[in-house]
Formats: sequence, structure tokens, C-alpha cells
Amino acid sequence: MATIDTHPDNSSVLRIIKDLRDDTTALFRQEVALAKREIAGKAASFGKNTAMIAVGALIGLYAVFFLFLCLNNLIQAGLHKTGFSPAVSSWFAPLILGMILGVGALVLALKSLKAMRKEKAVPQRTLDSIREDKDWIKGKLKG
Repeated sequence: MATIDTHPDNSSVLRIIKDLRDDTTALFRQEVALAKREIAGKAASFGKNTAMIAVGALIGLYAVFFLFLCLNNLIQAGLHKTGFSPAVSSWFAPLILGMILGVGALVLALKSLKAMRKEKAVPQRTLDSIREDKDWIKGKLKG
């Protein structure tokens, strides 16, 4: 009559533990690589949006420059010829130009801030993958 060995061989248990260690190490390295790629992608997105903020700020700086530049009489003559009094034309022309440039800067800044708020700095795919790996390791230990 054949007997069944109910005690596992020590070498097979050691092999299982070694395989689990090797698999866990490889998995951890893959997770770190995934996190690096994901964070690099997010950094590029933040960089692009930061550049848009910088462009918006530069345009805003030009708006201020033109506000001061236009306070002189460059546009005053044109408005005066269209029927505005000299007193009104001396302040109305720089106000119009300053408002147009200011609105452009505001639109750029708000657009990039809205895009940056949507982005999260947390590497979500990596966290999800780590959770899956944790469940996989638990399953390996139970099985």
C-alpha cells in the first residue's frame, strides 16, 4: 500500500520562500520604475503649466508697461481727432490698452491654474498597482 507524505520537503519550502523573495524584489523594482515614469510625466505637465503662467505674467508685465507708456500723448491725438476732448483722450487711450492686455494675462493665468488644479501630484497608477501587489502577495502567502 502506498503512503502519502503529509510533511513537505524542507527544500521545497525554502524554494517557495526564495521564489517569493525574488518575486517581491522584482515587483518592488518594477513599482519604483513605474513611479519614476509617472512622476516624470506629471513634472512635465506641471512644467508646461508653469511656463504658461510665466507667459501670462510676462504679458501682464507688458500690460503694466503699456499702461505707463500710454499715459503720455501717443494715442491722445487720435482720440482727440475722433471727437474726444483733450482731457478725456489723455486718460482713455491708456485705459483701453491696459484693460485689453490685462484681460489677456488674466485668461492665460486662470487657464493654466485650472489645468494645474486638475493634476494631482500623487502617482495614482503606482498606488493602485502597489495595492494590487499587496493583494497578490497576500494571496501567495495564503496559497
